[in-house]
Amino acid sequence: MCGTCNFERGQCGWTDVSSGRYNFHLFNGSSPGSGGPRTDHTTNSASGHYILVEGSTGQFYSRAHIETPVLGRTGPSCQIQFFYHMYGINAGNMRVLVQNANRTTDKTYIWSMTGNQGNSWKKAVVDIGQLPAGYKVQFEALPSRSILSGVPQSDMAFDDVTFINCGATVVDKNTTVNCTFENGFCNFRQVTTDDFDWTWTNTSTPTVGTGPDRDHTTGMGAYIYMETSSPRHIGERAVITSGIQAATLPGGQCLSFWYHMFGAHVSTLNVYLKTQGGNKTMIWSRSRTQGNVWRNGLRNIKSLVPYEILFEGIVGFSWQGDIALDDISLIQEKCPPSPICDFEADLCDWIQDTNDQFDWLRRRNGTDSKNTGPSVDHTTSSPYGYFLYIESSSPRRMYDLARITTPQFSNSQGSSCFTFWYHMYGTNVGNLTVYLQDGPQKKMVFQRKSNQVNLWIHSALTLRPISSKFQLIFEGTVGNGYQGDIAIDDVQVLPGKCPPIGNCNFEIDTCGWTNTNADNFDWLRSAGSTLTRGTGPSVDHTTNSDAGFYMYISALGRNAGQRAWFYSQYFLKTKATCMSFWYFMYGQDVGTLRLYQPTKNITSLLWSVSGNQGSSWRNVQINITSNITWQVTFDGQIGKGIQGNIAIDDVIFTPGICNGVIPTFPSPTFSTLPTPTYPPTPYDCTFENQQQPICSWTQDTSDQFNWTPKVGSTGSLNTGPTFDHTLQNRNGKEINNQFE
Repeated sequence: MCGTCNFERGQCGWTDVSSGRYNFHLFNGSSPGSGGPRTDHTTNSASGHYILVEGSTGQFYSRAHIETPVLGRTGPSCQIQFFYHMYGINAGNMRVLVQNANRTTDKTYIWSMTGNQGNSWKKAVVDIGQLPAGYKVQFEALPSRSILSGVPQSDMAFDDVTFINCGATVVDKNTTVNCTFENGFCNFRQVTTDDFDWTWTNTSTPTVGTGPDRDHTTGMGAYIYMETSSPRHIGERAVITSGIQAATLPGGQCLSFWYHMFGAHVSTLNVYLKTQGGNKTMIWSRSRTQGNVWRNGLRNIKSLVPYEILFEGIVGFSWQGDIALDDISLIQEKCPPSPICDFEADLCDWIQDTNDQFDWLRRRNGTDSKNTGPSVDHTTSSPYGYFLYIESSSPRRMYDLARITTPQFSNSQGSSCFTFWYHMYGTNVGNLTVYLQDGPQKKMVFQRKSNQVNLWIHSALTLRPISSKFQLIFEGTVGNGYQGDIAIDDVQVLPGKCPPIGNCNFEIDTCGWTNTNADNFDWLRSAGSTLTRGTGPSVDHTTNSDAGFYMYISALGRNAGQRAWFYSQYFLKTKATCMSFWYFMYGQDVGTLRLYQPTKNITSLLWSVSGNQGSSWRNVQINITSNITWQVTFDGQIGKGIQGNIAIDDVIFTPGICNGVIPTFPSPTFSTLPTPTYPPTPYDCTFENQQQPICSWTQDTSDQFNWTPKVGSTGSLNTGPTFDHTLQNRNGKEINNQFE
């Protein structure tokens, strides 16, 4: 490629474009002006050549510049390799950048080094990535001013420049996509045509209220993330590429990755498959906060030609929008059916029936007919998100049927929780029917007819198939006119029974409870302590541990009086229903928590409490009656400072009048990850044995003080645990270090 050069036969098109008192020259041996390296890198001899920074006759102390000719189009795996020599106390700064030859302000710095790097040649390999034709690579150097006085053994030089895998269609020689990020970015490269870069870290992200506090691989390792704090702006993109990979096997491959999207203003993470010729297809997408937890993304990949995988993170409204990635792998087999489909990227391998009259359509930004269908999807609550729907306008006729079938799901526990959101709005709406295909048997499990409301409505059904594999079939039937569009979104099938409608301990998700765009900010799902000291819970109510989840509003970054609303699903009319929930309102700046019952006619205030209620979970029970369809809404209002977080957990609806008996959830029915088990070792210790409280462990005698077995809380305020981990109560023992 143009620009590759060992400088033994000239400069290979590299041109010095310096204008100040420093410039680049071709040298061999030690230069008389500044010493320079004694040998080049190519031949390791004094007769070999290299490029060195020297003093010139310019007036200003500006950087020296040397650049390649204008380059052609480069591929995503393109890298530049070179050797540099920066020796002496007066060695300054050297940088490498890519610059648009026609628009010099369009430039990106891709490497920088400052100061003395020792009296030897050092190797550097830097990502250039995919660029259109018309760019140049440029080296910049700014030595110490004393170099002009001939100070010996102070130099800045480079040699043996090589461009690697830069052909626009060259398959990456190191084809593995697998990466745990424990030792860097592996074979992933930053794309230079985006707005900023992904960042590698082995600690928590620096921004409070967003991002993970540990990696997914080990809990103590590294991951990559995009930092959305200043100077980032809404809509900016950070993209990494796998480089060009060889075509997949005929049956395809499974891309697996873990992602973390937590924060009040998380935007979007997209995954694209890009083939030769520039065709780019979105294969996976998620938007908005997904809770303070690592989640697994799976997508089948099939390409008969070389391709690359792109991960694109998009900046949201504010700094609480960090997105992280970890444990990316490509498996030589097909992915298992995804338990979740939000239709953001495709149909999730769902199968259109060929024996019906028409097909379900994937759509966004409303449907073609007025006064029917959703205006936004459910996943993102925006015109940019996708849903699945049937279009009932011409040429459709009354009773025309559209049928679509899911992939096969495994019946691992004898029951599965099937949830989805549906939208049936319009004067001519027909029927939406769902069937369970259980082996040869087909059973109707859901049906709704006619116009509902102009809202996304949640449904949760416990399925009990007999066969080891089962499928779900969605049928949409056209009504008696064009205002009859029917839509579905966010379909999910998880092992285990569904909780009753409205009941939620938030261990898996929000169970159909939803945020709204009509308020100031959102309720967040989280585990462990909130991110502001002196407010919020440290454990959830369900499990009484930092592994359990709850919903909360964060006062951090909010203004006094701002409100967040959290809506339940719709319930059928009731003569008596008891609603029980737990709330946590601790902190000197806590505002107000209200519970409303909105209906078509009136919104009633059912309950309200304000101010600091102490550092504990509290229960409240409320009687509800309604002769029409109803729902309830939590309204959290911010107080006057950051120590004002409010949390809720364990919401349960029970038929009948409240009787003072607090209902509880059973142990979680299912979880997303198995609990790891390990063989016993001599070092295992619960610290419960009174005869040997520290088991086989011994106190170090060369330190200043000892670890202390303890029951209950430590002796200091606002620090240490209040109970042990083994028994999860104040009677168990832990071992602690107490600093007085």
